[in-house]
Amino acid sequence: MLDFKPEIVVGGMVQAQMEAKPSQSRIVRFGVFEADLQRRELRKSGVRFKLHDQPFQILILLLEHAGEIVTRDEIRQRLWPGNTFVEFDNGLNVAVTKLRTALGDDAENPRFVETVPRRGYRLVAPISVTSSSAATAAPTENPDAPTVAPALPTVPSQPTVVPAAEGPIKQHRLAVGMMIVLLMVSAIATYHWRALLAGRASAKSNAAPAIIPRRSVAVLGFRNLPGRPDEDWLTTAFSEMLSTELAAGGSLRLVSEEDVSRAKRDLRIADDDTLAKSTLASLRIDPGADIVVIGSCTPLEEKGHKRFRVDIRLQDTAAGETIAEEAFTGGEEDLFDVASRAGARLRARLGATPASTEAMNAARAALPSNEQAARLYAEGRAKFWDFDFLAARDLLVKAVAADPENAAAHSALAETWSALGYGATAQEQAKQALDLSTKLSREEQLSIEGRYRELIFDWPKAIEIYRALTQFYPDNLEYGLRLATVLSKAGRSQDSLLAVAALRRLPKPISDDPRIDLREANTFDHAGEYQRLQTAAANAATKAQKRGSRVLLAEAKLQQSLAAGRLNDPKGALVLVGEAQEVYKEVGDKYGFARAQYRIADLLFDQGQFAESNALLEQCLQVFHTLGSDRDAAATLNDIAGGLFEMGEVNKAKGMYEEALVGQRLVRNKRGIADVLANLGEIASQQGDLAKARKYYEEALGLYNELGENGALAAIQNNMGEVLVDQGDLAGAKSLWDQSLALRRELGKESDVAESMHNIAGALGEQGDVASAQKLYDDALAIQANRGENGNAARTRLGKAELMLESGNPADSEPLLRSALEQFKKEKQVREELSTRATLAQALLQLDRLTEARAEVGQATKLAAKNESYDIRLKTEIVAAQVLSAEGTFDNATGNLRHTIKDAQKAGFFIRQLEATMALAEIEGKSGKKTEARALLQSVEKNARSRGFLLIARKAVEARG
Repeated sequence: MLDFKPEIVVGGMVQAQMEAKPSQSRIVRFGVFEADLQRRELRKSGVRFKLHDQPFQILILLLEHAGEIVTRDEIRQRLWPGNTFVEFDNGLNVAVTKLRTALGDDAENPRFVETVPRRGYRLVAPISVTSSSAATAAPTENPDAPTVAPALPTVPSQPTVVPAAEGPIKQHRLAVGMMIVLLMVSAIATYHWRALLAGRASAKSNAAPAIIPRRSVAVLGFRNLPGRPDEDWLTTAFSEMLSTELAAGGSLRLVSEEDVSRAKRDLRIADDDTLAKSTLASLRIDPGADIVVIGSCTPLEEKGHKRFRVDIRLQDTAAGETIAEEAFTGGEEDLFDVASRAGARLRARLGATPASTEAMNAARAALPSNEQAARLYAEGRAKFWDFDFLAARDLLVKAVAADPENAAAHSALAETWSALGYGATAQEQAKQALDLSTKLSREEQLSIEGRYRELIFDWPKAIEIYRALTQFYPDNLEYGLRLATVLSKAGRSQDSLLAVAALRRLPKPISDDPRIDLREANTFDHAGEYQRLQTAAANAATKAQKRGSRVLLAEAKLQQSLAAGRLNDPKGALVLVGEAQEVYKEVGDKYGFARAQYRIADLLFDQGQFAESNALLEQCLQVFHTLGSDRDAAATLNDIAGGLFEMGEVNKAKGMYEEALVGQRLVRNKRGIADVLANLGEIASQQGDLAKARKYYEEALGLYNELGENGALAAIQNNMGEVLVDQGDLAGAKSLWDQSLALRRELGKESDVAESMHNIAGALGEQGDVASAQKLYDDALAIQANRGENGNAARTRLGKAELMLESGNPADSEPLLRSALEQFKKEKQVREELSTRATLAQALLQLDRLTEARAEVGQATKLAAKNESYDIRLKTEIVAAQVLSAEGTFDNATGNLRHTIKDAQKAGFFIRQLEATMALAEIEGKSGKKTEARALLQSVEKNARSRGFLLIARKAVEARG
C-alpha cells in the first residue's frame, strides 16, 4: 500500500496551489507548524519532530479537510483497511494523543485539533499552502542525515492563506485531472525512494537519529559604567529583554539565567566589556555557550532627559574572539524598543531565521508591560539567582502589583515562594501564571504549566508536558532533566533512568553535563540503590571538577556524602560533605553552605552525637531565618527536637516540635505538618498520653494518604501500631503492620521492610506463635546485617531477646541483650539502652544471678531519672520490684507494683498493666498469699486472652499450676 495521498482538500476545496511537481516539496503551514507532505515531516521554527506514521496520516486527513469534521470512520478507512484487525477505539485514541502531544495541543482548549463528540475530529487552525524546490534542501529522509534541531524553516514562496472556515469552490475538471496524474507520478517516485531507504535502514540499527543542537547564546550581562547602584537595574532589565528577543522563534537556544548565574559564579566573571580567550573556552564547555553577549551600558543626560547607550559585543567561544560589535541609544522609556532593535540586529548577525510576527509578539508578551514592572522584575530575578530569596520575594511581589497581567512575573514569584518553603502560596501564584499565559509562546505556556503541575504534585500531567517539551526542543537539557525528575518523583525510577539515558545521547558538551549524573544519582537514591548512587555521584564530581564547575562539584560531593552514609561509611561521608562546604564557602553560597552543615549535623546525629548535631543545626537555623527560608527553618526546628528527644529531654523536645508545627502550618507545607504531627505523636506516647498520640498519628496518616506519600504512610502505620499494642489492641496493630510491610515491599526499601518484619514478629510472639516470631526476627536480622545497619539490628536483637525471655529461655536471650546494649551505648541511644538494661535484669533474675541483676536495675533506674519516657519508666519499676522481691523485701515490692499498676491503668498502658499484675502475683505467691496470687493470675489470663495476648495468658495459666 502506497503511503501517499493524491490530493489535499483545504476548507472543503481542492487547492490549485497544491498542484506541485513531483520534484517539489508540498508544505502546509498551520499556526507555528509546517507539514512537509512529501518528506512526511512536521516542523516548528525549523525544528523537525518525530511523528509516527499513524498520527501523521491523521494530520494529513485533517489538513485535507481543514475546518471540516473528519469522521472516525474516515480515519478507520485511511489507517486500518477492512482486512486489518485492530482494537480501533484504543488505537485511534493513542494516535490522536500522540499527534496532540507533538503539537503541544490541549484537548480541553484546542488550538489545532478539536474533538467533535461521537463524530470525529476537526482542524481548527487556519492553513497556508506553498511549495519549494527540493533541490535546495538535502533529502531529510536519508537515514544517515541527523535530526536537525536548529534547521532553518523553509521560507514560503508567496503562499496563499486559506481560512479554515472557507466554503467549497468548484474547480476545473481538467486541472483536477492533471493534478491527480502528477501526484500519482509523485506517489510512484516516493514509493521507490522509500523502498530504497527502508532497505538501507534495515541494514542499520534502530538507533535514534543524531540531534544537531541549535546555536546557543548566553547573555552574560552588561557593565554599568558609572557604577551607580541605583542604575544596576537598567543593565539587568536590558539583559532580560535582549534574551527574550534573541529566543523568539526558537532558532537560537538561549542559555538559562540559572546556568549563566552559576557559570559567572564558578568562573568569577563580573559584568565586563570583553572576555579572555581562556574564559570563552571555559564558557563553551560550561554552560555550553557557542556565543556570549557582553558589553556595557552608559546612562546619558541630554537636556535634563535620561537616556542611555548600550555597547554590545558578540564573542565566539570556539574562536575566542569578538565577531560583532553594535551600539544602540535611547531613552529609559524606550528600553523595550532598544532591546527590540538590538535583538533584531544580533539575530541577523548570528544568521538566525527571522522570527514571525506571531512569534515575536508571543515572546514580548512575556516581558513586563511598563518600566517600573521591568525594573522590579529584573532586580527580583537577580536576587533570586544570588540566593537572596527574601529580597527576591519582596521585589517580585511589587513587580506583580505593577503589572498584574504578566505571567512571567507570577511564575517567578511562584518559584521564589517555593524556594522559601511556601508551597501552597507558590501553587496559587503558579496557577495565576498559567491562567495569564495564553498570549505567550507555546513553549513558555508549557514551561509555566509544567512548573505548576510539579507544585501541585500532578505527576502524570507534568510528565506529559515535559515529554512534549523534550520532543519539541531535544537540545534543551533543562527540559530533559525536568522530565527525569518528575518521573522519579512519580515513582517511575526505570522511566527516569531511560530519560537520563536519552540525555547521554545528546551531542557533546551537552551530554557531558554533570547535572545528568546528579539527576541519575537522585533517582538511584529514591530507588534505594545506594551503590549506584555512589557511582553516579562520583561521575558527576569528576565531570564537574574537569569543567571547573564549582557549584555542581559541591552538589556532587553532597551526593557522594549521602551515598557514603547510606553505605555505612560515616567517616567518608563527613570528609566529602566537608569538601562540599568549603566549595560553597568559596563561591559565597550561604544557602549551600547551610545545607552542607545540615548534612554534617545529620551524620553526627546518626553517630549518636546529639548535642554536637544540635549545635550545628542551631547555626543552620539562624542562616535560614536570615534568608527567609521558613520551611527550612521549620524543618530544622523539627530535627533539633529530634536530638533533644534522643537525649531524653522529652519536654524540651515537645516544645520545639510545637514551634516547628507552627512554622509548617505557616508555610502550609502538608508534608512538613504531617512529619511534625508524627513526632508529636511519639512524644505523647512517651509521656503516657496514648489517646493524644493516637489522635496525632491519625491526623498525620490522613495527610500522608492525601499526599500519596506511601513511605511515610508505612512509617506512621508502624508507630500507630505500637500505640495500639500499648492500649491492648493487638489485632489492630498487626493489621497496620501487615499493611506497612506490604507498602514497603512494594517500594523496595529493604531497611523499612526489616523494621515492619520486626514489629510483626513482636505481634506474633504476643499471640503465642513463638516459632513464627523467631523466624521473622531472624529474617529481619539477616537484612539488617547484610546492609550493615548495626543500630536497627540491635533493636531487633532486643525484640527477639524479650520474646525468648517471655517464652522461658533466659540463657539464649542474655547474649542478644548484651550485644544490643553495647550498640546502644556506642550510639548513645539512651531510651533503648534503658529498655535493654531492664530486660537484661529480668533475664539475670531468671538465671538466679541477683547481684548482676541488681547492678543492671541500678543503672536503669539512674537512666530513667533522666529520661521522660513513661512506658520505659513503668517497665523499669516492674523490674526493680522483682529485684526487691528476690532480695526478700516483699512489702516494698508489692507496694511499688500496686502503684505501677494504678499508673498504667490510668494512662491506658494495657500491656504494662498485665506485666505488673503478673509480677505482683508472683511476689504474693512467694510471700505465702496463694489465694491473692491465684486471683491476680486469673484476672491476667482473662484480660490477656480477651485481647489476643495468648503468650502472657499461657504464662498466667502455668503460674497458677
